[in-house]
Amino acid sequence: SLKFKVRSSEKNHELSTPNHQLCLIDTGSVPENFLQKIVGERPDVILLVDTINLGKPAGSVEIIKAENLKEESFSTHNASLKLTIAYLKKETGTDLFLLGLQPKNIGFGQKISPEVEESVKKIAKEIEEIVHH
Repeated sequence: SLKFKVRSSEKNHELSTPNHQLCLIDTGSVPENFLQKIVGERPDVILLVDTINLGKPAGSVEIIKAENLKEESFSTHNASLKLTIAYLKKETGTDLFLLGLQPKNIGFGQKISPEVEESVKKIAKEIEEIVHH
């Protein structure tokens, strides 16, 4: 059984699935430490989840194809995300998407806002529904 954890300020949201075609990896705040593991899974599609400046209200969610990400979406907080995307695209050649959440505060080390917390809960629930149906 594979597990997916979405960290939020209150608790972890966990998802288990018997579907071994799906590999969910919680990289925490250092995705670069998991690059070889991700590449080693030989994925057909990669979906990264992170906060990103979408220029929208806090808690907004958007799925963006990697090559359509705008330069201004990246801040110093997720500069490593940009490098992670470039590396994974080069090494796997697969379709890569970002499920981006608009944070309330963009500064490094900020707590998760209630708006983002609510979006995290909804995303975890939707992923669970997709996997189990």
